[in-house]
Amino acid sequence: MPRTLLILVLGLVGLASACSEVRTLPSASSELESASPTPTAIAAVSPGSSRPSPPAGFPAFPGAAVASPPADDPGVAARWTTESLGSSAFDFYQRELPRAGYRVLGLFPGGGGAVIRFEAEGNAWQVVIVDLGDQMQISLQTDRP
Repeated sequence: MPRTLLILVLGLVGLASACSEVRTLPSASSELESASPTPTAIAAVSPGSSRPSPPAGFPAFPGAAVASPPADDPGVAARWTTESLGSSAFDFYQRELPRAGYRVLGLFPGGGGAVIRFEAEGNAWQVVIVDLGDQMQISLQTDRP
């Protein structure tokens, strides 16, 4: 992952807004450690918001906790954190995005973070995974350079 993108993503980590409503995101089947993913909530998008909704059927990483998307980046559709360290989130999305019917456009693994570009509903998206030290942050966002 380019260093500039990693720095940008890490800078956005501290900027989150609170949101009281949640909705459930459908999950896909998984073989991750013999556990199937459970539906994961995402912060609700307020009516009239320019924040995109996640694509239909987007797979939820098992056990991930919902985190509010950053207030200053309307391209982030959803965000989660997980205590599952290492490459497990990257491996999950590399496997589950095609199973959910999405076409993977690029895989960009890295030490401190990773990006998976994929196409859904005619648009390019990114799953951005960042190592925060004691947890991993998973963001679903619209595609960007």
